[in-house]
Amino acid sequence: MILQFEPMMTEDCAKAVYDQVSSNWIGFGPRVKEFEDAIAKYVNVNNAIAVSSGTSALMVAMTALGIGLESEVVVPDYSFIAATNVVRFLKAKLILVDINRNTLCLDVERMKEACSKNNVDAVVFINHNGYVGQDLLKVVEYCRENDIKIMEDAACALGQWYNGKHAGTFGDIGCFSFSVPKVITTGQGGMIVTDDGDLALKCRKIIDQGSVTWRKDGYHVGVGLNFKFNEILAALGLAQLKNLDRIFAMRRTNYNRFINRGLNLHYYPAEINNGPWMNILLDVNAKKLMEKLAKHDIQSRMYYRPIHQSMGIFSYNYPEADRVYENTLYLPSSFSLKSEDIDYICEVIQNG
Repeated sequence: MILQFEPMMTEDCAKAVYDQVSSNWIGFGPRVKEFEDAIAKYVNVNNAIAVSSGTSALMVAMTALGIGLESEVVVPDYSFIAATNVVRFLKAKLILVDINRNTLCLDVERMKEACSKNNVDAVVFINHNGYVGQDLLKVVEYCRENDIKIMEDAACALGQWYNGKHAGTFGDIGCFSFSVPKVITTGQGGMIVTDDGDLALKCRKIIDQGSVTWRKDGYHVGVGLNFKFNEILAALGLAQLKNLDRIFAMRRTNYNRFINRGLNLHYYPAEINNGPWMNILLDVNAKKLMEKLAKHDIQSRMYYRPIHQSMGIFSYNYPEADRVYENTLYLPSSFSLKSEDIDYICEVIQNG
């Protein structure tokens, strides 16, 4: 079986986890700070806050931005449900907007139209498949001009740069995920990044029961929960970071081999071509092809349903999200894919 995805777990990763467990320091501590500093340095921001998951990162970031009962938030319809669930959990008004079929990200003109018809407080830009480019810049420019907060859900965009900036750092605040299928993984985990010191402090209070000093003074003046990271995950994350160059090299190689075999894959290489997050095949009957590949022991998947569909809403307002869902297939994208695996996949798709 050729799996759709499996993470890169090296002996160094296993040793890092073993050493951390052996140290008996497994809660929150200096390793977490080291991992935060490493991510902050890599993406070139002033503040990075590690949390328990990518969804936790979105929850904390939106809360820090002041999103709540009276807020209105734009989210792209073609995306994982996490950002939508956070908006709904915080009792804000969800405004779904269709995507651009080329970028698979928020459609700029449709976003502007939605903002003109609503009192929008924040826009969530999801860097799907690692996208950073002109559309992101246009969204940021529009939001700045109209006093709208912008949060990047850069869950799968580690390593993607544009105009000298890293994905997740274009808006007011950005979020990364370290769940299993992401660029690097700690099993679960997330990171919030921002250059705004006040926002960063709010985030640190929210993730630790509303205070950054309660262990010293005993006071919980603010309200928060427990979204903290831990030393074991941080040790694994630091070991994973050491594999980044190798991971990106493998992604580029695999992507190029698919392309050279004539497949039409989605990717917008920015300033540094670190390869796409997933090998996404465009303009196919996704369900039919997925069934065909399965018969040849090749695992693939359709992406998550558009948000309006997953919420049980029947609507013609999101034609691009509907079309992309039906006509794109996520091919095997493990970093360790062998050249003969890729050749076999292409053979089945083109001739099988």
